[in-house]
Amino acid sequence: MDLAAFAKSLRGSQDWREDLKRVAETIAEEPRVALEWSAALASELIQRGPDLALESVWWSLLDLSSQLPQEEATLVSIRLAARPSVSRSAGSTHRSQSRCAMQVVSTRPADGIRELLRSDHVLREEDPEFGLELVHELVLRGEDVSSIAAHFVEWGLQVDHPLSSIPVRLTSVEHGLAAWLPRFGPHAWAAPMPGSMADVQGVVPVRTLVTGIGPLISTGGVGIYMPFTEWINHSNGNVAAATFRLGESFPLTAETVDGPKLTSDLLGRSIEGTAGCERLFSAAVVGGAYSHGPGGAYSRLWMWEGIAALLGQAWPSSVDRLADAAREALWVEIVPSDEWFNKVAWDIWLLVEFGSRVVVLAVTDTD
Repeated sequence: MDLAAFAKSLRGSQDWREDLKRVAETIAEEPRVALEWSAALASELIQRGPDLALESVWWSLLDLSSQLPQEEATLVSIRLAARPSVSRSAGSTHRSQSRCAMQVVSTRPADGIRELLRSDHVLREEDPEFGLELVHELVLRGEDVSSIAAHFVEWGLQVDHPLSSIPVRLTSVEHGLAAWLPRFGPHAWAAPMPGSMADVQGVVPVRTLVTGIGPLISTGGVGIYMPFTEWINHSNGNVAAATFRLGESFPLTAETVDGPKLTSDLLGRSIEGTAGCERLFSAAVVGGAYSHGPGGAYSRLWMWEGIAALLGQAWPSSVDRLADAAREALWVEIVPSDEWFNKVAWDIWLLVEFGSRVVVLAVTDTD
């Protein structure tokens, strides 16, 4: 088949799903053909500009290849995922390279990925960044990376890569993070929502859970916003954060800040520090109403940046010390009853008491 001619014929097609069936049949017999399809489609997109049908088929190559039973489909999936940089049309679904790394690790056997990280020249020398992302995605799933991580970690440190700020092992508060990752494939489901507390059973007045709120110290803070980057940048997200001195009573009476009101009748529940960390991670990996999230590795990084800010710690910082501090802090999840929240599906209201500080964080998004 003349793949270049086929790519041209796809432009503007209303029946591209039928064409995709032919592509799928070909790839199912020989996975490596997906790389030839990808090159032809990418060439057409680069030469003549964005097109929904072309982009849809192009992205589907990774979806199709990652589900094939053949061993070589792991290498094909990695090659397809590593460079998703074709020009995109406005409003089309965006999948970052890091999210593609998450998809590969979610769908392909870990042993095969480890072997390629150990031996594949392209990953090790030409594209160590994608290798580093694959390593961190394996870490999130509790996979052993001790035999393959050093090369990529060293590269990351040399170039001061953002992922070098987090270890290639899980801390004591991170073993449940994998449960919040999205699934891919025939029985796929989106990442679980961060929890809008639709179930309010077992909640009590928040004033009985916290020591008290004193004078306002500051509002906002870049680090606090990090887990919600895609809610803000790619959706309709709204974030309000305020830091107070520890006080003797609740609610706040002398100060007012933007965001939902702190009132005496608020209901909530105490949660463990582990659950608090998971709320921030799930928010990052979900990405809000109109984003697919940055992938697991960057969601974990953004989670730790957010935790550091909530606890008043510098970033970068020792993740192990942050994990200890997160377990020591008092976390309260408040029912998002205020009119400030959109009350669709993406609502989070947390209060974190640590040392002499209390941070209140409210986040909402809508479709």
